[in-house]
Amino acid sequence: MIPENRLTDDKLKDLLKSGVRQITIAATYGLTRSAVSQRCRKLGIRTVAAVSEKAAAHIVNQNIEAVDQLHKINLVCNRLLDEVTGETYIVDELTNAVEGVLEAHELGDSGAMVAMLKGLIDKVTRDREFALKSCAEIREQLKLQAVTYQTMYSSQAMAEFKRAVIEEINATSPETKRRIVERLSRRRLMG
Repeated sequence: MIPENRLTDDKLKDLLKSGVRQITIAATYGLTRSAVSQRCRKLGIRTVAAVSEKAAAHIVNQNIEAVDQLHKINLVCNRLLDEVTGETYIVDELTNAVEGVLEAHELGDSGAMVAMLKGLIDKVTRDREFALKSCAEIREQLKLQAVTYQTMYSSQAMAEFKRAVIEEINATSPETKRRIVERLSRRRLMG
């Protein structure tokens, strides 16, 4: 019978496949990082590319969710902007003002006509300021979206670059590949 806290080959494979780092596995099972690495080599397990790809995929998924959220915010800002600057808005405001002025004129109340027109001018001014603030928010959201896409692309490109370099080094000298991966892993530059 195998003790429950013993790291079996199958358990090691499952942990690595789920993205757990070798150093974390070593700490969890009271082993050295070197011992876990040696077992991986003995079992023929390659972790660098898999972990790099998983990390890149995680970053990409987070960025896609952020982009979706930015898109929703952008739609709301654009809808609000359309409401305060669109053709129907202006027509409705002018219609209301003309109706109000006509009513005040029929009543012979020139003070009410002036107040109505001043109120309309104030409302349009406030709405214009709101529209400008909405435009500024949309610009900021677009900047953030551009940075998010750049980060997502950089993460994917870096993971692909790491994988290609390690594969080429491995094709030339598996021992050199092992030393490089081990050194980079110690510095936490690779998975």
